[in-house]
Amino acid sequence: MAVSGPCLGAMPPLLLLRYGVALLAMVSWTAGQADDSFDPVYDRCARWHHSAMLRRTSIFIDGGVELYQDNHTRWLGSNRYIYEFDMSRSWDASTNFTESRIGRYSASSSDTNPPNMVRGGLFAAMSETNHLFTFGGSTFLANDSDPDWAPPSRDPTTLWSFDTELRNWESVDISAVVPWRPNWGAQAEDVAHSVGFFLNGQFDRGSSYGLYSSVQYRGGEVVNDTFDQISYLGGLVMIDLHTRETRNLSTQALGRPRVAGGLVHAPGFGKTANGTLVAFGGMASAGTGEDTFTNGDLVDFSTVGLCDSFWDENVTWVNQTTTGDIPSPRMDFCTCPGQKSPNDNSSYNFYIHGGIDPTNGTIYDDVYVLSFPSFTWTRVSAGSTTSPGYFGHTCNSAGKYQMLATGGARDASLLGVETTADIPNLNATTCDGGGGSANAGAGVRLFDMNEGTRL
Repeated sequence: MAVSGPCLGAMPPLLLLRYGVALLAMVSWTAGQADDSFDPVYDRCARWHHSAMLRRTSIFIDGGVELYQDNHTRWLGSNRYIYEFDMSRSWDASTNFTESRIGRYSASSSDTNPPNMVRGGLFAAMSETNHLFTFGGSTFLANDSDPDWAPPSRDPTTLWSFDTELRNWESVDISAVVPWRPNWGAQAEDVAHSVGFFLNGQFDRGSSYGLYSSVQYRGGEVVNDTFDQISYLGGLVMIDLHTRETRNLSTQALGRPRVAGGLVHAPGFGKTANGTLVAFGGMASAGTGEDTFTNGDLVDFSTVGLCDSFWDENVTWVNQTTTGDIPSPRMDFCTCPGQKSPNDNSSYNFYIHGGIDPTNGTIYDDVYVLSFPSFTWTRVSAGSTTSPGYFGHTCNSAGKYQMLATGGARDASLLGVETTADIPNLNATTCDGGGGSANAGAGVRLFDMNEGTRL
């Protein structure tokens, strides 16, 4: 291992590195409107850029983009529920898969409600009996005719707590530590100690009302060529979900801030009792001008970043070289921790699935596993060779040796559409099941992590 230096340096955490001068007015896109029979599950044809986490025996889904189809008309919307998948029951994705819906609004009309967000984080907070937490995210801007649509909030609140029994939301003010609401960062959680992590991310026109409502004119006309501009955010946000204490650690030693990468927490692995954070992949600024959703440099998987000192005053990152079947560079893949050695935590595996290379539009469907301490990549599944892969999806453990992948976009034209509002021909995009069929829009795929096969 080569030590890359301490995390606490001159560069302030979550630093707003760059933002383009122009953030423009609201884009109105009128879609076909569903009739009174519209059902957000039955008529869902795809979903992506949601957040997901496993809490006890259930997987919870929050936020994200939804592609709907009703009477041969397609339109975009945002997820208006928290969905729950009960993993303790036997099910088959094609016959009896069930999603329980939880309204995202408080039981009392006097309580505060959080905004619907895309590309945010979701934490299980196992030490809290009935609470889960949402973090960050950007506002869905691709269809202001959606009945539940709202512009970016003037309230910069980044962290929200939801009581799953009382159905109440509580905002948690961490603005002194996290002044910007990040999105598209990499999320991980130390489940045993209820500590959430959010690595880097970006700030875009869906991040605040001020940026969203800014208008640029050229020749007397409103222009939208800056709708896809982003600003990379440095820093590792670390939240004690029990006490709400929040730290913002510099990641300068890790390298340039990145978006849509991966982060896992390996409990018990490393030189301390903290476990180890492992960071990998994603897209970083190319440093050649204004940054956008697609013009960055992909982070190579031949190196991963390690940190096991995140509780210390002087935090250190290590850049570790990997070997084996190194995955092609990509972003917006999903990550799932695998099994560790049962006795001494001396070895650990984690999996990645899918992702996209925005430089050429390649969408992946393969599955890789990284084993450490050997830090060896192995491709366990090549995926489909006849249909597109997935990006913007999530992966969670579903049983001891199984992985559940949920959602994902399958067309490169949809990358960033929720913020840029650059709507492609939706009729030419790919439905992930659903769009008016039994178990519509479930969009779930189950993998055997030992065999590398799709079940």
